[in-house]
Amino acid sequence: ALDGTTVPTAPLSSSGTSLHLKGTDASIIDKSQGANLKLVGNTTGSTTQAKFSNTKSMYFDGNGDYLRTPAINLTGNFTIEFFVRLDAIDTDVGIFSFGNLNSANTILELYNDTSGQFRLYSSTGGQIGSVSAAATVDQWNHISVTRNGNIFKAYKEGVEFASDSTARTINNVLTIGGYVNTGYLMKGYIQDFRIRENLVYTLDSSGNFTPPSAPFEG
Repeated sequence: ALDGTTVPTAPLSSSGTSLHLKGTDASIIDKSQGANLKLVGNTTGSTTQAKFSNTKSMYFDGNGDYLRTPAINLTGNFTIEFFVRLDAIDTDVGIFSFGNLNSANTILELYNDTSGQFRLYSSTGGQIGSVSAAATVDQWNHISVTRNGNIFKAYKEGVEFASDSTARTINNVLTIGGYVNTGYLMKGYIQDFRIRENLVYTLDSSGNFTPPSAPFEG
């Protein structure tokens, strides 16, 4: 099992994060105050769908909407996590990707394929791990991607569905709502997208964890 911190029993803080995106009354802001966000198209905060009461999500309409940050340098262990709610499964859509804008190569990305499966992927190495996880349309899915040393893992609802041990340097632009080249844009909602440069969750004997039941604090 991976080492981690004690599973939180209260809303999580923005302190110590590389990125923490929340839908707010001021549209979409980075609560860690570390990234200069670029909102493209009609990307906006929304109350139409929200994972938790009295909160907002980020809405992407699948037609020119995505969010981008300057290069984020992740040198050590990390946890990327968020809630995503897809409107439909009709094509490959990018959920997030770290990559090179000039080559359109992705170093690390999560996408949803035409069969309705979440998959972790890299342009330089193909699918990460041989397992995928079914996406639940019109329902919120908690997704987490971690690195521990050279071990990359992905989880849906705290259950591991992808793993490999390929070394990857992540110092790249982050695109949320599509691929790095802004093709294959998603239609749906993302809430509380957060990157922390540590392992947030302690895994149980099966290598899984319980996802948060409250919004990330901040």
